[in-house]
Amino acid sequence: MPRTLRILVVEDDRDSANALGELLRTDGFNVCLARSGEQAIEAAPVFRPDVVMLDLVMPGTDGFRTAQELQRQPSSQSVTYVAYSGLRTPEVIAKCEELGFQHFILKPADIGRIEDVLRSIVSQRITWNSEAL
Repeated sequence: MPRTLRILVVEDDRDSANALGELLRTDGFNVCLARSGEQAIEAAPVFRPDVVMLDLVMPGTDGFRTAQELQRQPSSQSVTYVAYSGLRTPEVIAKCEELGFQHFILKPADIGRIEDVLRSIVSQRITWNSEAL
């Protein structure tokens, strides 16, 4: 049985962060909320997330810069990055691909879309773990 995914949610809007965090906890995930890129960069080495759901447009350190900083951390080797943003242009998609985001969820997020993405991540991890045995 795989362990519960550890999801770091990085969202500057308090209500959105709390709602998403509660939804994910209800689905059985272990969740850490960060309200800024700076908080995420500090929390990641301690929390050691499997998944980072990252708002791209935030004051201070935006989601793109946050992803770059998180990817430099030694504990980030097998982290799955999910862009979570209301901004979806060809330039944004290209930048996300360049930075190694594996998924993109457009806000306002459909709960079913979030669950589908996370189900896909869990499935990939189960397959990877069983192939490593």
